[in-house]
Amino acid sequence: MSENVEIVTRAIAASVSQPPDADALAALLHPDHVLTTDWGVESKTYRGVPGFLAAIAETGASWQSWRQEIERVLDGGESGVLVFMRLVAVGRHSGAPVDFPWAMAVTLRDGRLTSAQAFLDRSRALQAVGLEEQAMSEESPTPDLVELGRRFVEAASSRDVDTMLSFYGPDPVWESMGMATRFEGVAAIRGFYEDFLGAYEEFRAEPEETIELGKGVTFSVIVQQGRFAGSTAHVRMRFGAVTTWADGLIKHTTNYTDVDEARAAAERLAGERG
Repeated sequence: MSENVEIVTRAIAASVSQPPDADALAALLHPDHVLTTDWGVESKTYRGVPGFLAAIAETGASWQSWRQEIERVLDGGESGVLVFMRLVAVGRHSGAPVDFPWAMAVTLRDGRLTSAQAFLDRSRALQAVGLEEQAMSEESPTPDLVELGRRFVEAASSRDVDTMLSFYGPDPVWESMGMATRFEGVAAIRGFYEDFLGAYEEFRAEPEETIELGKGVTFSVIVQQGRFAGSTAHVRMRFGAVTTWADGLIKHTTNYTDVDEARAAAERLAGERG
């Protein structure tokens, strides 16, 4: 094990312990350390040991329970060290389990960490530390879009907006043909979900059917049922959703009140992308 790998491993161990070992981190991180995170929702920068600890605290606040697991540490020489991690957690509001891989590219100077950058895409992380040759062999398996779609609906059924948004990539679009409504960007989509789901006293969503059509296109039939706040009447809605994905994240979703129209649109879109 190289000295840099040993230092980074000690820093990661100090950061994932609960509570984190602040004294160890103060000794291992440079005072001007910069941490950059981008989970597909909003890029953030944290500076120094206080910023690093704040990032850990924000992560903890997002989950009912959580842990980080180190899968592998790679030495990139002068370019730095790459750590393959896995977040295993339970949604704070939904209670839904989450298990996803990520990576962190770390740079060092004089035996201390100077920067860390988090990546959802491990191949990009490999490139960041000059290990492009391993990118193909280390790439994550093709995401199971049907399973991702099921987990998204599960989060919606629990009205867990934060978990729902974690499925979106950068600059997503959500639109409804029946409502003649379109929202662009994570902030706008968040506002819509909070308003829509907040109007219900009771709410449940279930996937009736989800199929992957290839080229990053899925078609789903979703059934929503609920009771509006202040009302005794229950409502039921069945609709079709056409979703395009990129790197396991939602890029564009279009909902249709006519399920057959949605199915035809999904098949046409998959064909056009071929």
